[in-house]
Amino acid sequence: MDDISSGNDRLRLIAELAPDYIKIDRYLVSECDCHINRRHTIHRLMQLAGDLGASVIAEGIERREELLVLIDIGVVYGQGFLLGRPMEPERCVTGK
Repeated sequence: MDDISSGNDRLRLIAELAPDYIKIDRYLVSECDCHINRRHTIHRLMQLAGDLGASVIAEGIERREELLVLIDIGVVYGQGFLLGRPMEPERCVTGK
């Protein structure tokens, strides 16, 4: 389930589909260290994912402070420029 940030339709789909992975939209991740409501929302999504047996992926991690907050909340998977630039699939496998 991709781009979870808001909207009843997405929450309904999560309840109906029970996905293995839930990706948190960059909007919530961006400056989550500065916005308490974003942190609370991510925390609640983590609880929901845990109840469903899903893993959470945070997208758009661009700053170390965001990463530290996400780690503190319990997010294990992430993507964003802080962690690495996009690359061709072949480079992901070979590392070259």
